[in-house]
Amino acid sequence: MRFFLLAYCILISMFVFAQETMKPLELTIDYQGRVIVMAKINDQFAARLILDTGADGLLLDEDFFNSTGILINRSQQSLLPGAGSTPKRITVVLDRMKVRVDSMVYYPPYVPLMQLRAIVGENADGIIGPSFLRDYLTEIDFENKKMRLHTDRKFLEGYDSLKLEVRNNRYYLPASVLTNGNLEIKGSFQIDLGSSGAIHMTSPTAKQYSLETGVSNKIKFFNESGGAGGRIEGYEFRAKELKIGKYVLNAPCIDWSTDTSGALARSTYSGLLGNEILERFSTVIDFKNAVLFIKPAKNYGSKFTGPIAGFSYISKINTEKTVIVTGLYEKSPADKAGVKPGDRIIFIDGKSVLNMTEKDLKTILGDEGNDIELTLKRENEQLKIKLPRKELL
Repeated sequence: MRFFLLAYCILISMFVFAQETMKPLELTIDYQGRVIVMAKINDQFAARLILDTGADGLLLDEDFFNSTGILINRSQQSLLPGAGSTPKRITVVLDRMKVRVDSMVYYPPYVPLMQLRAIVGENADGIIGPSFLRDYLTEIDFENKKMRLHTDRKFLEGYDSLKLEVRNNRYYLPASVLTNGNLEIKGSFQIDLGSSGAIHMTSPTAKQYSLETGVSNKIKFFNESGGAGGRIEGYEFRAKELKIGKYVLNAPCIDWSTDTSGALARSTYSGLLGNEILERFSTVIDFKNAVLFIKPAKNYGSKFTGPIAGFSYISKINTEKTVIVTGLYEKSPADKAGVKPGDRIIFIDGKSVLNMTEKDLKTILGDEGNDIELTLKRENEQLKIKLPRKELL
């Protein structure tokens, strides 16, 4: 009797253990257009890292790295490619570094340093590629700001699976865009978790389909610090629809690049597919087997919001006590009012930006509503400019 009781207890323990091991590892993330994971560098320095499927390994903001006091023993100079026309010369640290994300530990072979915050603002200390996620089915819950790492596939019931193409550790998804001129653009789009936008088409794609003459109601834009390669330029328009597998998203705002060099000037893919698309799905990525699993989320059918304020910006509230204008939409109210790249926003409707979060700024400057008054600082001059908050597309 004791033998059977012992065997029964062992079986129950094994079952409970198996159930426990099948539970996903759940990580809290931040999400304001980009997926940010919390990590520790060398088990000492807390870091907010953008999860970027368009990146390899680890890249750190140069100012963040310098603040840690980590000494560099081995390094080299290199050119960093990316969106934009001018690759930047950067320092690459060759010393061994340790990255811990919850219980997962990753040792990148090298760590480039760059002025990342000049592109994304102060919300991130670096970028991490998906290499450390290869053993998991990575579920990204955009709405609840959670990332769940699964080893059991049972939870995938109800998801549609889409096979991805893999080239040079990048993941490509077939999709098609129907323009407002009824031109269908079919192509391969790189999944880019580092992008807060919808679809960014490359300049060769735009040239192939003659978008500059074939698309109406477009707006020209530029951003002086839009990518790793600096200034980016292009056009934005509202398409009729975007098709991914069996799913159709209506009236997305899409842009195309006019860059002549850099990541958005390559002819090997049609463009980038960012989080403004992925957040409309319950999204799971199997990096090892190159499969995307999706099913509609609550906001699947929500409206795509086009540009509102007529300018792009980054937050430098913590370090420079301001929000900096980085680019403009041509002939927008902001452009006509004389707003310029480099202008520093210090007040919005008489309220200091020092008391505003990234979410506050996104709501105030990215949603339609009443006119707003910006107080700008330009060198030693202060300017007040009133702008409508109305969609440009």
